[in-house]
Parts: sequence; C-alpha cells; structure tokens
Amino acid sequence: MNNLHPQRRIQISHSTALIPAFALIIAATFTNIVRIPTAVGYLGVSAVLAVFAGIWLNDSRTLLPNDSLALGLFGTLATIFLLGLLVSLLNPSLGRIARTIVFTVGTAIILFALPRLIPRSAIEMAISRIAIVLLALGGIVAITDTYPAISGTSPKWLEATALPGLPMSIIPWVGILNSPNLLGAVCVLGAFAAATEYARTGTQESGLLAATLAVGSLSSASRTVLVALIAGSGVVGAYYLFDSHWMTASAISGLLVFTGIVSVIANVIPGPAAISGVQLWGRESLWGAAWEATMIRPFIGWGATDTAALVAPYVNDQWFAGRAIHNSYLRMFVMTGVVGGIVYVALCALSLWRASTSTRSLPDAVFVGMIVAVLVFQLFNAATIFGLSFRSLLYSLVIGYGLLER
Repeated sequence: MNNLHPQRRIQISHSTALIPAFALIIAATFTNIVRIPTAVGYLGVSAVLAVFAGIWLNDSRTLLPNDSLALGLFGTLATIFLLGLLVSLLNPSLGRIARTIVFTVGTAIILFALPRLIPRSAIEMAISRIAIVLLALGGIVAITDTYPAISGTSPKWLEATALPGLPMSIIPWVGILNSPNLLGAVCVLGAFAAATEYARTGTQESGLLAATLAVGSLSSASRTVLVALIAGSGVVGAYYLFDSHWMTASAISGLLVFTGIVSVIANVIPGPAAISGVQLWGRESLWGAAWEATMIRPFIGWGATDTAALVAPYVNDQWFAGRAIHNSYLRMFVMTGVVGGIVYVALCALSLWRASTSTRSLPDAVFVGMIVAVLVFQLFNAATIFGLSFRSLLYSLVIGYGLLER
C-alpha cells in the first residue's frame, strides 16, 4: 500500500502530522460531548479542515487527485445534493443549505485531501489514543455513577443491560459522550487503529492498547459493536490464516450476505419468515419507513434534510416516529434517491475493494478490518461519510484512506 503516484504523494511526515491529526479528532469529539453545543465541535472541525484545504490548494501536486472513478462517484452524489438544494429553494431552509455545503465541500476535503496530506499512521495514532481516554472516562463515570449529574439527563438506556454474548448485565459506559453506542464504536475503531500500529511496529504499548479497546468496546453493551468487532477481526483472520484473496472474498461475501439479511428484516426484499420476523428494537419499522419515503421521491431524493423528521409520518409504530433511521445506506437513499443510494454503496465498496486487493502485509489487512467495521456500523446507525459529527468524520477518514490504496 501507499505506492503513490507523485500526484497522490503524502506531503507531511508522521511526526509533523500528529499535531493536526490529534486536533482534528479532538475537535470532532466536541460534536458529541454532553453539555457542549454541537456547533462548537462543528466550528472546530471546520477550522482544521480549512487549514488542510489551504495546504491542499497551495500544492499543485495534490490539487487534482488522479482518481476519476472515486471522484466520479463522489461528484454524482454532490450533484444530486445540489439538485436537491435547488428544488428546496422554493421553500428554503438554512439547515438544508448548511448541510449541503458540509456534505459536498467538507466531505470532499476529508475524503480526498486529508489522506494525501496526512500519513494514515498519524490518524490511527490519534484515534486510538483519544479512544482510550474516552474509555477511561467512561469507566470513571460508570464507577462514580455521575452521568446524570454530568449530562443533566437520565436517559432510558442508563440501566442494567445484558452484555452481548455474555451471561451478565452492566450499565452501559458512556463517559462524557452522549451515547454508549458511540463510545463502543470509537473503541472498536481505536482497537483496529492500535492493532494496525502493533502489526507495523510490534510495540507493547500499541498491542496493549488494541486489546484494552477491543474488550472495552463491550462496555457499551451494544450488539452492533460486537458484530462490527467480530466482522472486522474475521477478515483479518482470513488473511492471517490464508492470504489476501481469501480475505477479499470473505469480506465481500460476508457483507453481501449480511446486507441481504438486513434487507429482508427491513422488508425491502422478500425472504423467509424466520428472517423477516426478526425484531431489531424498532429498526425494522424505521427502515421500512425510510424505503417508503424513498419510493415517493426515487430520483433525487429529499435532499440534505432532517431525515428523522422526514420519515416520521411513514413509521408504522409511532413510538419510534421522530427517531434516526439507524441505517446509513437507507438514509442516503432517502436523501439522494435510488441512484444516489446505489452510488453511495458503490463508493464505500470501492474503498473496501481497493484496500483489500492492495493488501500485502498484516498492517494492511488490519486496516481492511477497520473498513469492514465501518461498513457494518453503517448498517445499524444513521451516520454516513457525509457530515462533520464524530462518527461521520471517523467513517469518512477510514473510507478516504481506503480509496487512496490501489
């Protein structure tokens, strides 16, 4: 990996890149820290991205990435978002305008500029170190039972929950974040980031960090976290036991089968009653509503709007009305229509394909596992690679570095 054409050369050394890498990830955490306005995090991320954009535009070697396929897919999505904005100008919304700008300009910088300016090793180090700090805070808050005081709320999930796959229950760890599922996802991605570092350097620190974050991710009591961790680890295992061809085959086939099962549960495609009858805590109702909304405007979708509010009238169980769609791919179908949804899936799949087919070493394979984890997470939460929230930023960084490999 990283045998790049001069037009795609990384410009900043690992040691120099650590400062902006940490600044970017820390700023992103502020979009999901309790009692801190989300706008503070967005402004911080935007400021860091603006610096990167300036460096990118100032260097002719990185100005135009030599990647017509990825740029074409992204350009298609950006065009659909802009068309949706033009249609919405009949009933203008400041939120929609802001989302469209972020979804096009901001995401372009993350996907195509950052991976060409910052070595992946620096981003991985930033993710893993910040993840362990957040996990430690999660433990402290859980032990002291101070989340209601810190957040000013007592959410419904703040009660004993069964650990997935284990005969015990705990109160999910969350720390200073606004969701235990987010903490679990950050820990999983941090575990893969640290494992990549360990495979590359062999340092005890990175190995211990990877193990701690992998085990610590279960403190979120999230089944999605466990599935993502197992799926990503399984891909790495396929490479370790066999070779990169087996790894690529297992990653693609596994995701296709898993996506098919989820589609049957959501009643998007027909399937056996044993699968279609599976209950996923209301997600199946939200997914069905998302697909119904997509079919009403199948060509360019509903644009960069508040999708939770948009699909609420179509939810058959009103107890779940107003909640996030909990599926990134379906959310993209809602926002950009059938063509846009397919293009989004293709862009994510291209990242996985390039990273897996260019794998030549164990660190490369672990990074592929990280991409698989991101793709699994998107099956069960609404964050996409478009946006500046903590989840979206992490997802787009991972997908962006995957697109770089070929």
